[in-house]
Amino acid sequence: MASEGHRARRAERFLRLADAEPDRTGEAATRLGDAAVTLLEGSPVGVAIVDGSGDVVYWNEAAEQQFGLERSRAIGHDLAALIFPEHLQVSVRAVLLRELEVPGEGLGQRRIELEARRADGNEIPVDVATKPVELDGSRWLAVYLHDASERSERERELHADARRRSAVLDIGQVALEGVDMDQLLNRAVSLVVDELGVDRCEVWRRDDEGGTMTLRASFGWPAEAAGTVIPLATATQPGYTLLRCQGAIVVEDFRREGRFEAIDPEEGPPTQSSISIRIPGSSGGFGSLIATAAAVRRFELSDISLFVSLAQTLGAAIERFVANETVADAERQIRTLIERLPSITYQADLGAHGEWHFISPQVEEIIGYTPEELMEDPGLWERAVHPDDLGWVLEAEERSSAEGAPLDIAYRIRKRDGDTIWVRDRASIGIADGDGRMVVDGLITDISEQKAAEDRLRYLAEHDELTGLMNRRAFESTVDRDLGSKRLPGDRGAMLIIDLDHLNRINDTLGRSTGDRVVADVAVMLADQSSGQLLARLESDEFALFIPGVGEAQALERASSLLATIRSRSGAADLTASAGVALVKREMGVSATDLITAADIALRQAKGAGRDRTVLFTGEDRNRLEWVGHVRQAIEEGRLILYSQPIIDMASGIACAEELLVRMEDPTSGRPIAAGEFVPTAERFGLARNLDHWVVSRALELISTGRHVSANISAATISDRSLTEMVAESLERTGADPSLLTFEITETAATPAIESLRDFTTRVEALGCGLSLDDVGTGFGSLTYLRHLPFTELKIDMQFVQGVIESAADRKIVESLVDIAAGLGMRTVAEGVDNPALVEPLRELGVTCAQGYLFGRPAPAMATAEAPDPVT
Repeated sequence: MASEGHRARRAERFLRLADAEPDRTGEAATRLGDAAVTLLEGSPVGVAIVDGSGDVVYWNEAAEQQFGLERSRAIGHDLAALIFPEHLQVSVRAVLLRELEVPGEGLGQRRIELEARRADGNEIPVDVATKPVELDGSRWLAVYLHDASERSERERELHADARRRSAVLDIGQVALEGVDMDQLLNRAVSLVVDELGVDRCEVWRRDDEGGTMTLRASFGWPAEAAGTVIPLATATQPGYTLLRCQGAIVVEDFRREGRFEAIDPEEGPPTQSSISIRIPGSSGGFGSLIATAAAVRRFELSDISLFVSLAQTLGAAIERFVANETVADAERQIRTLIERLPSITYQADLGAHGEWHFISPQVEEIIGYTPEELMEDPGLWERAVHPDDLGWVLEAEERSSAEGAPLDIAYRIRKRDGDTIWVRDRASIGIADGDGRMVVDGLITDISEQKAAEDRLRYLAEHDELTGLMNRRAFESTVDRDLGSKRLPGDRGAMLIIDLDHLNRINDTLGRSTGDRVVADVAVMLADQSSGQLLARLESDEFALFIPGVGEAQALERASSLLATIRSRSGAADLTASAGVALVKREMGVSATDLITAADIALRQAKGAGRDRTVLFTGEDRNRLEWVGHVRQAIEEGRLILYSQPIIDMASGIACAEELLVRMEDPTSGRPIAAGEFVPTAERFGLARNLDHWVVSRALELISTGRHVSANISAATISDRSLTEMVAESLERTGADPSLLTFEITETAATPAIESLRDFTTRVEALGCGLSLDDVGTGFGSLTYLRHLPFTELKIDMQFVQGVIESAADRKIVESLVDIAAGLGMRTVAEGVDNPALVEPLRELGVTCAQGYLFGRPAPAMATAEAPDPVT
C-alpha cells in the first residue's frame, strides 16, 4: 500500500503536468489537460478542485466512491456545504477562501483531520490538505481528502494491544507478590471480560481425582453456581479444551460446532461464540479458561494472543501456588505425620558446629545421604551446602544463635548425585528435655519447584516471550543503573535502536507466524554479535542495544555492522533494517527513556531518508541530549521562574485575569529562558507532566490570595488524573474560589487525545474551574471541541487577530468565532494585541478580552504586580 506522503506527491505531480498539456473537453478537464486528468482519475485519494469562490470544478472518481456523491451532483456546488457538517462549514469555507486569496504553499505540509459527511449522512474522518493551482491566470485550489478511518482504527488497535500486554504482566507481578489463587483467577476473568467485551467468562479446574472439573472463578454466572462440578469429558467445551487443546480454540457459531457442547448457566441466553484455552500445569494441566458471547461474533488475532499470554502466566502462577500449598500442608501436619512429610525434620545443638541429635529418614530421599552418615560426620551437611551460599548461611545461623531468634532461610544443597536443589530451612530455639541444653528444632523442605515457578514468573515479567530478550521495562531499569553507577567505561556510551523495514509486508503476504520467525531470527543474530551487552526487544519489530564505553565512530560502525548482518539473512523475503544512534555521557544526567527517545528520533529520520541506513541523533539548540538533563534538573531542583501577562477586559480596560508563563534559568548564565526554548524538549522527552504540576501548584498558591490566573496544560498531562486530584485537595485545604483558576489547552495539543480530553474537561468542570481553548484557528478541530466539551473561554490565535485591519477574511473569522462563543456563553480573548490600532476594531467585533505586549510584557508572577493602566 502506498504511503500517504507518496499519494500526496503523486496527486501534486498531475497538477504540474496540467500546464503542459493541450485542451480537451469540459472546462476543468480542458484547463488541466489529459495527463493530469488521467492521474487524477487513477488516484486512490479523493481530490476536489475548487475555483476562486470555493465551488467544485473537478471531482475525481475516488471522491465519488469515498463520499457516495456522483460528479454531476458535486461540480458547481460549494465544497464546504457539500461534504462537511453544518457546524464546520463556516470555518472550512473561510480557510479555503483564505488559501485562494493569499499566495502560499497551501496546507500540504500540515494535513488536518476533520469530520466529513457522506451522501448517506454518515460521518467519516478525513485528512484535509490543499495545494494552490495557477492555470491561465486563474488561481484554483486542489483539496486532497484522504479517508483516515483505517489509521484511526489501527491506532486504537495498537493502544489496546499495549494495554493488554501490560495487564497480563501486572497479573504475573501480582502473583509474585503473594495474592491468593481465587483473587488471581477472578482478576484474570475480569481482564478477559473488560478487554474482549464477552458476556461470560469462567475458569474450570481439574479436580484432584481427575474425573471431574469445578467452576473456580466466573463472570456472568449466578453466585450460587460457584463450585459447580461437571464430568471431565471431551464432549464438553471445558473438558475438550483441557484434554485435546494445544492452543486456543475459537468457535464463531456453535450451531455449526460438532466437536463439543458449551456449558451454560441454567438461566440466561445460550452460547453462540466462544474462545477457550488450556491453562498449563503439572499432571496434564490445571484446567480451562473460557470466554463466551450470546451473539455470533468474530475473535481477532489480538484476542487470541491475549488468551495465550494470560493462560501461560496463570499456569506459572498456579504452579507456584501449588508448591506453596504443599509446603503449608507439611507445616500443619509436622507433629502428627513426621515420617510421611516430604521434608527433613531435625534437632541439633545450638551453634554452627553443633552435633545432630535427630534427622528424619526423608533426608536420604531428598539429598541422598542417610541419617546415620550425617550423624557420624557433623561436617557433612556443611560440605553439602552450595559453596556460593555457605558463607551467608553460617552467618545467619550464628546470628540466630546469638540473638535466640528463629531461623528462616532458603539456600542451595548439592545432593550426593551432584544435582543441586533449593531448600527452605526453618528452625526455632528451645531447651532439650532433661539436661537443659539449648537445642534447635528445625524443618528443611525441598522448594525447588516453587523456586522454578518463581523464576519463570520473574523471567516472564522481565523478558520478551517471543525472543527471550529483555523487555522495555527491564532494559530501561538496567540502563538507568549503569548510567547512575561509576562502572560505565569512560563515563560514556551509545544507545542503538534498530527497526526492521517493512515487517508488515511480510506479515500481510506470508503470515504473522512467518513474521514472528523473522523477528526471532533477527534477535538471535543481534544477540550473537552483542555478547555481554544490554539487548532488548522494545516493540514488535524494534530492538534496543546499549553499548557502554564507545564514542561516535565506534557506535556508527557497530550499527552499520548489525544492519549488514540483518541484510545478509537468507529467507523468502529480502530483509533490511534502519537504525538510530544516540550518544551519552554520564554527566548529562539523562535517563534510559531519554536515550531511547533520542535514538528513536534518529531512527525516524533514517526511515524518512529511505530506510536501510543509520542516523546519529545530534539535536539542534535546545533539543540536544545534554539539554534534556538541564531541563530535568531545573524541574527537580526548582530552577524555574513563573511569569504572568495581564488579560484586559475590553469594556473597562482593566486587567481581569493573568496568564501564567514559565521560564527556566539558563544553567550557564542564569538568565531566564522562554518557554518556547525548553518546553518542546520537556514534551518530547516525557517531562511535561512534571513541569505542568509545578506551574499548577504555583497557580493554586496565587488563587488562594484572590488572583485570577490561567495555566497552560500540555497534551501529555491531559490524561494525568493526579493533577486534578492535587487541585481538588488544595481547593479543599485552602477554601480558594475554583473559578479563579482556568486551564488553557491549545487546539493542536487536544487533537490527538479527544477521549482523554473529554475525561479531563469533565473533571475540571466538576471542580468548578474554567477551561480555555487556546490558539483557536490553528487547526480544524475547534468547533468539534466547542460542541462537545464544556469550555468557558475561547482564545483567538494572533494570526487572525493581527489581520483584522487589513484582511477581510481574518476579520470574518474573528467575527464568526466571537458569535459562536457568545452563543455558547463563552468569553473571547484576542491574543497578540501589540498594536493600539487593533483595540477599536476588536471592540467593534465584540471581543470580550485582549492580551498582548500593548498591555504589558510578562513579569514575575509571585511578586505583587501593579495593575496596568486602563485601555483608552
